[in-house]
Amino acid sequence: QTADQKTAAAGATGALIVLMLAVVGRQLLRRQPVSPMLLLTSGIVGGFGLVGILLQEKAFIYIKPTIQQFVMSGIILVPIMFGWNLWQTLFRSVFDLPDHAWRTLAIRWGVFFALMATWNEYLWRTYAPGLEHPLVLLGITVAPAGSYEFLGMTFGAKNAEDVWANWKIGNMLIFFLFGAANAPYTLKHMRHTE
Repeated sequence: QTADQKTAAAGATGALIVLMLAVVGRQLLRRQPVSPMLLLTSGIVGGFGLVGILLQEKAFIYIKPTIQQFVMSGIILVPIMFGWNLWQTLFRSVFDLPDHAWRTLAIRWGVFFALMATWNEYLWRTYAPGLEHPLVLLGITVAPAGSYEFLGMTFGAKNAEDVWANWKIGNMLIFFLFGAANAPYTLKHMRHTE
């Protein structure tokens, strides 16, 4: 990545962070409630965006969607083990559903986010060129430098980063289709109030 590309990426990420803060600030100034979902997504996107700007590490761009998806999966699934449904807390102002329907939707979305994280790992490790230096996060080597073999597959040997980048658009379609696939279940269980 050239210095100009890094500057452009950091500028775009910085603009997104400022925009999110402006939206939350506007809600607070108007003394309007701030959606829990807006706070959650702003925190995740803004936090990881800031880390990306500070690290200036190209490999972090590849792994960032994986971390974000696993964080979302954990944020949804872990509280369910303790009897609290965050998914219900985030969306109960939009849908009035019985507890069992909220639990089913939360589990579906939590597993979906975990699968999307795994999908991103496969994509970037398969199509991104081998790294010049090992990718180390929190002292753990996440990906070695160059190409390597794992589970009978060769990773880091293709120089087709555009395939990974284009799949980010494909992933938006997957999200849309998964949401649409859950709509009939949600509508079936919606309680109709006066």
